[in-house]
Amino acid sequence: MTSKPLKIAIAAALFASMAAHAQSADDSAAKKAEATAVKKTEPTASLETVTVTARRRSELLQDVPIAVTAISAQKLDSLNVQNLGDLQGEVPNLTVHDARASNSTITAYIRGIGQSDPTWGSDPGVGIYLDDVYIARPQGALLDVLDVERVEVLRGPQGTLYGRNSIGGAINIISRQPTDELSGYVDVDYGRWDTFDITTAI
Repeated sequence: MTSKPLKIAIAAALFASMAAHAQSADDSAAKKAEATAVKKTEPTASLETVTVTARRRSELLQDVPIAVTAISAQKLDSLNVQNLGDLQGEVPNLTVHDARASNSTITAYIRGIGQSDPTWGSDPGVGIYLDDVYIARPQGALLDVLDVERVEVLRGPQGTLYGRNSIGGAINIISRQPTDELSGYVDVDYGRWDTFDITTAI
């Protein structure tokens, strides 16, 4: 037979265990409710929606099944991209710079495909397009990035949509479109030896 003090001790131990378990459950429920409340109040992160025309129609960048990098006007400004040569280092697999003995002739390579000696008689391996118009020769094609909405760099052969000679890829420059409201901007830069650079668009 179990003695009465032992029964009381067992009962007290069981009661204490049940109380501790109930307290733990309450604490766990309170923590879950607090975490849920914090999640509801935290702003949800969302990716920027980027619309491109890499396949000659407007599509979301994430839906385009080709290797394309799109750089918006704000990004171009923050990167201080003045001409197409400044895109080097900002786009994967792209090498672009001025040709030797020239500051306006472009030499562009995408994934190692391009043309090292630009001549009038041959088309380069990387096509340059301004508002879907092909710049047929590299001379004068190192264009300034002025009043541009975005620049799209398409990697890989683009013969289906961008011409048979765009075997390395294409650089597509899309100009800023006019709006219903009158708008414009002026950028003024001052450098050494009293150099002024003024860029404006309306």
